[in-house]
Amino acid sequence: MTAWFWARPPAVRDDLFAELRATDGPVFCPREGTAGFYALTRHTDVVEAARNPGVFSSEPTAVRLDELPAGTEKYGGSMESMDDPRHARLRRIISGAFTPRVLARFEADIQERVTHLVGGLADRRESDFVETVSTPLTLGTVFSMMGIPLAASEELMPAVNIVLAISDSGNLDFQGPEEREAFIKEKFAVMHGFVTGLAGARRERPGEDLISALVNANVDGEFLTDLELGRFFTLLIAAGVETTRHALSHGIHLLTQNLFAWETNSSSPWTAH
Repeated sequence: MTAWFWARPPAVRDDLFAELRATDGPVFCPREGTAGFYALTRHTDVVEAARNPGVFSSEPTAVRLDELPAGTEKYGGSMESMDDPRHARLRRIISGAFTPRVLARFEADIQERVTHLVGGLADRRESDFVETVSTPLTLGTVFSMMGIPLAASEELMPAVNIVLAISDSGNLDFQGPEEREAFIKEKFAVMHGFVTGLAGARRERPGEDLISALVNANVDGEFLTDLELGRFFTLLIAAGVETTRHALSHGIHLLTQNLFAWETNSSSPWTAH
């Protein structure tokens, strides 16, 4: 159903969203093989749910309709799948690592990375934007933020790609669900093991990176555990890489599809070539 919806033309999707917004109260969405779920489409309902975690709990999987594969539960369950007070505790610790000084350094790094990637397109008549810009920009930025050496990308990328697209692993050749679950669990373990190993080194010798800031962030005497750090890394990869590279890729696609309107917009300071 999800694939069907996103394959529809934008106008069709917009009409469906408008229909949902006009509905009075939560919308029940049947789902084959499950009890279904309710979609909150009105601001008032969303606010009410957010303010009552005892009734509308985020646990165990707030942002997934499906459970994680068996054996991987401990690797999931980051902030987006927690209720207060655990959510508030993690948020305090993590937000303490994002100081203005740290953010300014990240901004400068992103600007330099974008300049380098876009400059590399000058001599190309055509290229795959996802491969040459959106993926290296987002992954490179997150790896740089976390202080992960570029050389480690070859070790991490197979695991990162599988964790980012768990449903796609169904296309791989497995003997059965047990082998698939073991394969995915192994990839989660690779990611967590690498980051927690790096965290141990940063506790002894902090650097100018996010892992150093996170593992040494002291909020009322509390620190992130290795498991919490690994979960945060998984969340950062999913939220910071997957969403951003899709937004960049779809954005450039829409610009190219609507180039005439963009060029003739009198309020635009840009000239398209």
